[in-house]
Amino acid sequence: SILDSEYLGISTVSVINQMNPDVACVGNHELDYGISHSLLMEKLAKFPMINANIYVKYFNKRLFAPYYIKSFNGQNVLFIGLITREMAGQLLVDKNIGPLIEIHDPVEEVRKVIEEVKASGIPVYATYLLTHIGIGADIELAEKLDPSLGVCAILGGHSHTLTEEPAVVNGIPIVQAGWGTDYVGRFDVYID
Repeated sequence: SILDSEYLGISTVSVINQMNPDVACVGNHELDYGISHSLLMEKLAKFPMINANIYVKYFNKRLFAPYYIKSFNGQNVLFIGLITREMAGQLLVDKNIGPLIEIHDPVEEVRKVIEEVKASGIPVYATYLLTHIGIGADIELAEKLDPSLGVCAILGGHSHTLTEEPAVVNGIPIVQAGWGTDYVGRFDVYID
């Protein structure tokens, strides 16, 4: 948009701060202006921005916090953020940073994060994937996930798909909420 071109996404972070989300995953537009700008926007955000599969190549270290745990009514909910190599295109073609970054397999990273959290001893009631990979890639991801991982749903983005009812693949509901400010997605979870 004209505003994003002028303010390089910082105005968008200000608006999202006002919406007060619990957590957000890193998508391709967070990488539009380079990694240093992405890290600046992460610092300006009043909400956690997560991604489990963008790594600094030679250190095997994740660039962002891979997950976020929030307690709802005394139950811990785990959110894991994911992107694909195709969605991180701007970052990877950056001649200064691109050679230092690698995108790891989303399926493997989900498994790793869940094992890390289990090893920490933090009890988790439910696990949700926040993805910015498109509905087709969300479906492929769900097909590949081992049901024993306990992923409850994939809350996705990027392909601008408006899902009025979840697609259910491998027992995992997959939803997206259109794009831009045309829609705001709502996914209600009831704990019994």
